Parts: sequence; structure tokens; C-alpha cells
Amino acid sequence: MRRDDVRAAFFYAWLLLSVPVALALISSRVLPSEVLDRLVPTCELRRTEGRRCVACGLTTSFVHVARGELAEARAAHPWGPSLFACGVGDVAIALAWLPRLVRRRRVIARAT
Repeated sequence: MRRDDVRAAFFYAWLLLSVPVALALISSRVLPSEVLDRLVPTCELRRTEGRRCVACGLTTSFVHVARGELAEARAAHPWGPSLFACGVGDVAIALAWLPRLVRRRRVIARAT
């Protein structure tokens, strides 16, 4: 496998993984808390053992960040605001790359 093929595969995988990240960020801003509570399952470790896992509180934190409530977001999960910012950056970069990808595909289609 050529190096360019590997790079392209990673690029496409990254773009595909950016879609659920974008959906999670948008839904945390748009959907009411009651709907999110029904959609997002309760942490299995917390439900069965009564202990919090590493990711407990991230969904709540994301919802608070999306609504501009940073103190509440930090209280729900200390890494929530930072991970939310990483997600926003990831989606922004993916959206910036999409026009370039579309142009490249058109050039390849014309050449064949």
C-alpha cells in the first residue's frame, strides 16, 4: 500500500468520525435537557456499582458548555469544556477541508 493511500484512508476516516462529533455538539445545543436525558443512557458502572467512571458527567458538561454555562460545565466534568472546544475545532477543520476534497474529486473524475 502506498503512503498516499494510507494518508487518504486516515483522512476519510477522520472526516467520517467528525460527523458524529458534529451531531453531538449540535444536539447538545439544540435539544432540551429532558430529550437528552432520554437519549443518553445512564453510565453502566454508575448504575450497577454506584461509582463514577472517567466519562461520567461529560454529556451534562457538553450541554452546559453549549448553553454558555461554563461554571456548571466545569462542575459536571472538569475536562468537559476543553473536550467540547476540541470537538468544535475538529468540526471546523473538517468543514474547511470539505471544499478542497470536493474539488480534488472533480479533478480526478475529469482526468479519468
